[in-house]
Amino acid sequence: MFADIELVNRVKGCVNSTIMVQAELLFDSYNDTSLSQLLFDNDFVKFIFFNDNDETSKQNKNNIISTNLLDTTRESYQDGTINSTNLIAYAFHSSALYLIEEYTSKNKRIVNINDSNDSFDCIENFIKFMINKSLSTKMIMISYLPLFKWKDPFLTLKEYLSFFKSLFVDTIIIQKDPPPCHQSASITTRSYARIGLMGNPSDGFYGKTISLLISNFFAEITLIPNKFTHTQEYSKIEFLHFMITTTFSFLSIESLSILSFTEGYANANRLFQATCKVFFVYCKTNNFTLHKQGFRLCYETNIPRQVGLSGSSAIITALWKALMKFYRIGNDEISLAMQAKLILDVELIELGINAGLQDRVIQSFGGVMYMDFKKEFMEKNGGIGKYIRVPNELIPRGLWIAYEGNPSDSSKIHNDVRKRFEAGDKKIADAMIQFASFAEQTYHFLLDSSIQQATKRVKLAKLMNMNFNLRQEIYGNKTIGKNNLKMIELPRKFGFAAKFTGSGGAIVGLWEDDSDKDMILNVEKLKNELQKEGFVFCWVKICDDKYEKY
Repeated sequence: MFADIELVNRVKGCVNSTIMVQAELLFDSYNDTSLSQLLFDNDFVKFIFFNDNDETSKQNKNNIISTNLLDTTRESYQDGTINSTNLIAYAFHSSALYLIEEYTSKNKRIVNINDSNDSFDCIENFIKFMINKSLSTKMIMISYLPLFKWKDPFLTLKEYLSFFKSLFVDTIIIQKDPPPCHQSASITTRSYARIGLMGNPSDGFYGKTISLLISNFFAEITLIPNKFTHTQEYSKIEFLHFMITTTFSFLSIESLSILSFTEGYANANRLFQATCKVFFVYCKTNNFTLHKQGFRLCYETNIPRQVGLSGSSAIITALWKALMKFYRIGNDEISLAMQAKLILDVELIELGINAGLQDRVIQSFGGVMYMDFKKEFMEKNGGIGKYIRVPNELIPRGLWIAYEGNPSDSSKIHNDVRKRFEAGDKKIADAMIQFASFAEQTYHFLLDSSIQQATKRVKLAKLMNMNFNLRQEIYGNKTIGKNNLKMIELPRKFGFAAKFTGSGGAIVGLWEDDSDKDMILNVEKLKNELQKEGFVFCWVKICDDKYEKY
């Protein structure tokens, strides 16, 4: 047992008091407040033992709980006051956890799970060890907790299960009929791939960007509400995967959140799990009432993986939309800007994925967005930037994308540049300011009605090339990679501007000339060359309202 505590302390790096209790105590409806106070309000001592006093229990049937605080001296140990067979809880002060490692290292022979006598010896010897250390140690004698009947050696399995099942189910089942908020219809939501049109990667460095959502590729979530039942199955949450036979389930969204805090995330469903946790914690913190009905989740996506089209955040955003619909929370209660920030938290904070706000903003708002991530503004507004919608029709026609078939992990590409930025590298800081200026220039000429569309296309194409050239300068060809460089070089050979849609693996292109005379011929030549190199070409379809409201 003490070796287990040592392991937890070593892995988790415990900084607070650590408490071990027998699980049955947590379900005692009679002592929620009293036992909690005993467990958590005794930090003035280094070690506390909670002992069930059988004799006192028999004499105090009318008392729910009473305590007797004793010093664990050598005398009390020798005269039998401490009965290790009845110990039900242990509390270790954070300042004394290091002693457990010292104890276990000196007493390896007694930590033997195959010999029940050794487990008792372990407790007895540990008490001796503490006493010899002359530590501030207390024992609390607990008299009569109703649930202590599970310690009765004559208690049958049927009686044990009957008691705890009824106790647990009573906390779940509230009424016989479906509650008013019960839902039976499935919910389907989509989130689409995005293109970073200008300014990226400055979104992660307090810059400015312009992005647009495209309907070519999407992630789709289907949320299937649970059927009404009088059992705990009503609150159950399951993640279903088309390509995996195993399903992942949790008793409730609250249970999911707690397990995520303590156990982390499983690879197969980490996006789902982390999203549900962030959603639950935010709702609980902000006093949103979430009903008890659970659900099953499944998803599909046709967004090419790891090519800078924001596939993972599309899954998260689609799930976020589904959760808001399921729990009947509107955009007026959690703003689109806040949703984008929380979705970023899922990846950046919960999962440790290197990411910026740009993708989450455009996938939350839809259409075309100009984003300003000025540091002072974001710090003042809790990590939220300034977001301005740009009418779709202002974007010059003729955008296309190409992507590679064997991509790399885009999250790795930012690493060195971020370290240099945080270290105050002037070259990187100046580059991010320049990226931001590209986006700002684009925003202003797109909104300028005095400029013809053909001229806007030429201006946009020129800035697209400048955006990539600057990226190439600060990241270097080795980081960008041969395939990515080839994707950029081919369009330029045929008169097209090109830049990354995100962090690599996909590019967005646009004809550089103000005349369409040679564009059709050259685009066919380009498509053939790209396909020979194993790249995929497709024309861009900007999401309009019907896609955003799916």
